[in-house]
Parts: sequence; structure tokens; C-alpha cells
Amino acid sequence: MKLFAVRLTIIILIVTGAFLIPNLNLLLTVVGTILGTILSIILPVLFYNRAYKLKEGEKETRRLSKILSWIMLIVGVIIGCIGLGIVIYLIIRGDFFVEEEI
Repeated sequence: MKLFAVRLTIIILIVTGAFLIPNLNLLLTVVGTILGTILSIILPVLFYNRAYKLKEGEKETRRLSKILSWIMLIVGVIIGCIGLGIVIYLIIRGDFFVEEEI
């Protein structure tokens, strides 16, 4: 019975999303902007920093590498937010939807 409830919930969510989002291109653009930033910028920096923790007396080059990785993370998040902002701006302005000629 529990598995049936989970399946039914998933189906209801998918059908609701299909009705609420008429343009698949819109959904893919927003999701791509968010997940692209997470997968290409945020996760590699977090994995690197987790794998190579600094210890007392570490070399200065290693410390500089950590600082640069955090700077890269901050810059990447800012650029990802700018990209998402541009997509939202285009959606609100109406330029995102392009009429196709048949």
C-alpha cells in the first residue's frame, strides 16, 4: 500500500507539472541554468575542498590553492545567478517565447 501511495504521488506531481508548464523549452532552460551551475562549478569545488583538507603547517601553495578554489566558487555562483536572472527577465519580458513558422 505504501508503494502504491508513492507511485500515485509521483504520477500526480508529473501530471500537475505537465499542465502548469506548457512550454518544455522554458522548463529545460531554467533547470539547465540551475543544474549547470551546480554540476560544473559548485560540486567540483566542494569535492576538492573536502578531499584536501588543510592541516597545521601546510605549504603556502596548498593554502593559496584552497583560497583560489573558494574564489572560483563565489564567482561561479554569481555568474549562475546572473544567468538565472537573465532567463527570468526574458520570461517576464516575453522575449523567451519564439513563434515558430510552419
